[in-house]
Amino acid sequence: MNPRQPPWKGGALPLSYSRRRKGDAIVPCGPCSVDGRRLQGDSHFILKRYRILTKMFSISYKHRQIIIEHALEEDPNECCGILVGKNGAVEKVRRMTNTAASPYRYDMDPSELMRILDSEYEESESELVAIYHSHTHSQAYPSDTDVRLAPTSFFPDAFYILVSLLDKENPDVRSFRIEDGIVREEELVLE
Repeated sequence: MNPRQPPWKGGALPLSYSRRRKGDAIVPCGPCSVDGRRLQGDSHFILKRYRILTKMFSISYKHRQIIIEHALEEDPNECCGILVGKNGAVEKVRRMTNTAASPYRYDMDPSELMRILDSEYEESESELVAIYHSHTHSQAYPSDTDVRLAPTSFFPDAFYILVSLLDKENPDVRSFRIEDGIVREEELVLE
């Protein structure tokens, strides 16, 4: 698979993908037809604009601890979730279902993700601050799979928080950006 091509069913990029701007999401929207012809596969994707933080952010020790607790509860499988907030400050940790239920990878349920983001924006105009997940048997650094899938995720411009459970007594939590296959560690500002 071409790492720059999102994994849509049928292999074709939706027309809206070429119009994507930094901070846009490509989200599934279910079966449909174009000009009376059914699209390939059982769903297609649309461009949807969500506010996504693209600058440094801060996180409280409490929110960091919630992420660690989630990772420990889901062990031996990876956990996943999102951080939402405003003005670069995390206000909520929202757990997501890892539909892969695997110790080696995570997949977020797209409909659950969009439902959470829609409700957060409607309630308080919050933005997506970061995506988090755990590594159960490796360091808190993006794996080859994380790097390969980052440009095809719903939010390719997002910050990624990784939690390593190599040392369960003292889990390591780090923040990264993955752009064009390049991993760059970002400072995780704790309040």
